[in-house]
Amino acid sequence: MAMNNNERLHAQPKQKELKPVLGVTDDIPLLRSFVKEFKDHGYGIVQAVNADQIEEANSMHNPQIVLLDTEYKGFKVKDFPEKKVIAILKRGSSMNHRAKVMESGVENYVIRPVQPSHARFA
Repeated sequence: MAMNNNERLHAQPKQKELKPVLGVTDDIPLLRSFVKEFKDHGYGIVQAVNADQIEEANSMHNPQIVLLDTEYKGFKVKDFPEKKVIAILKRGSSMNHRAKVMESGVENYVIRPVQPSHARFA
């Protein structure tokens, strides 16, 4: 189930526009776990679950950061050139797998269950 339009770019304060983050996953609870922490740092999450939604989000919001759920099939880091990609890995990912993910060009990664407070904001 995808987020509704009101949830796609969360509750922007009128005085300050949130910087968009593209969340590529079908895991709504996962994205919702990030909302408060990201909003507190000036970011809003836009969800995309397919190529059409990714294209739409890129043209409407031009996000510079992508949260990429590696468990969600069909998308790779190379699909997001010129973006900072943060990979979301499953618990128990080996150090070898983590190294391969980093070599693929991601900016960083987080491990499920995700602790949004561990995200670093620049």
